[in-house]
Amino acid sequence: MKTALRLLLLLCSLFISPAAWAYTDEGRLPFAGLPGELPAELALRFVRQRLGQEGLIDYPHFRLIQHSPAPAFDRADITLIREGLQDDSVQAIRQQLQLRHHDGRWEIDAIHEDFSCYRGKPGWTRHPCP
Repeated sequence: MKTALRLLLLLCSLFISPAAWAYTDEGRLPFAGLPGELPAELALRFVRQRLGQEGLIDYPHFRLIQHSPAPAFDRADITLIREGLQDDSVQAIRQQLQLRHHDGRWEIDAIHEDFSCYRGKPGWTRHPCP
């Protein structure tokens, strides 16, 4: 039964366009922060389910980079990078979040996820790794 289900899922995935495979979370946007919550805290709360399941993680390296363009500090860009995944095709996963300060709280306006692959073209791509 499990083998048949896996085969069915594999066959269905062949007919889905590569863009549909890419992680997208636009349906949850805008995502509002809690009062007093910092941009990095909001970003981590938003992507928490993507960082690990049941308290387990499958990557040894995690980076969070925040950039707040001066002089107006009402916007922030946060990049989350997971490297060293237990996957022989995916070298790293990068999530880029755009936040703005609105009505006394931070809010995520946009999110983009892309992949760095071991095989194929170097650099980042929104398509799944071969």
